[in-house]
Amino acid sequence: MNPHEIQLFGLIALRALADTDPAELLRSTDLSKRELDGRIRALLGEVDSRECRELYNSVIGAVEVAESPVETGFLLRQVYASSMAKAQYGSLQWNRAHPRQGGERHVPTSDQPFLGPAAQTVESEHEELLRLATMHLLRYLRDYSHAFHQRFRDLEIDCILEPRSSKEPRIIIEARPVIDNPAHLQESLSKLQKATRSLGKRAIGVLITETHQAEEWEVSHSGNVFALSFDVRRNEFPGRMLNAFLAQREALSRQ
Repeated sequence: MNPHEIQLFGLIALRALADTDPAELLRSTDLSKRELDGRIRALLGEVDSRECRELYNSVIGAVEVAESPVETGFLLRQVYASSMAKAQYGSLQWNRAHPRQGGERHVPTSDQPFLGPAAQTVESEHEELLRLATMHLLRYLRDYSHAFHQRFRDLEIDCILEPRSSKEPRIIIEARPVIDNPAHLQESLSKLQKATRSLGKRAIGVLITETHQAEEWEVSHSGNVFALSFDVRRNEFPGRMLNAFLAQREALSRQ
């Protein structure tokens, strides 16, 4: 993925955000909706990307395709999540291939700097793991929307996945890049389980970690709380616990 394409995915995400959360758009960029459209169309003339063109067309045509404002908002949130995930992943891959001196990560630029959440000059391992893993999970959870860094009562939560239907369980995500040993994993899962219970009996907790052997420890699953290992470089869940989590979510949806 080249710098122009990375920038294009990010601009399309911001364009979808303009119609779903204008306040968040103002916090992300100074560009207006008209300016976003102008830059996107200009880049589409330079970048041969069928996927980008289809994503942008889906944003523009969301009102006509959807049957209600609720469905329109849902479609636009999905475009935002998909486009921003691709922009962030492309940025991370570019950063690894083109590191600055001193190891500082940077986002590629073309004539204009990339604007939005993926344009952070330095991104912590925690944020990288949290955002990439969440966007990957949303591929399996099409009827969910996400919200990062939420407060619920006295709890700080890395991410909450909200279902479109009340029949689906809510999902809490916490990221822990490194889990030292089974005792550390059990402690982290216990804390997550308390947070999950505060959302009701049907809520599910997911602990994301880059420690791949964590799934092999006996404490990797407790009730509605799961530890999932995620490979940031390959952008995938390599272990078996993902299927167990998805099966539990499906079972709770039928209750």
